[in-house]
Amino acid sequence: MKAWALDAGEAEHMTRLIAQHIGFAVTGEVLVYETEPQVAPQESPHGYDIQFTPYDG
Repeated sequence: MKAWALDAGEAEHMTRLIAQHIGFAVTGEVLVYETEPQVAPQESPHGYDIQFTPYDG
């Protein structure tokens, strides 16, 4: 998932909230990589380009 946020802490917090909202729990370490945004900034932080990889374990 990509996130547009003011800083890495806000991006991590938003990632955990989005996961909770769609029925997942984020546990452990969240790695945040700061890169140039691929979408224009908006008024509020937001996530985009969410992709899921099925796991059959």
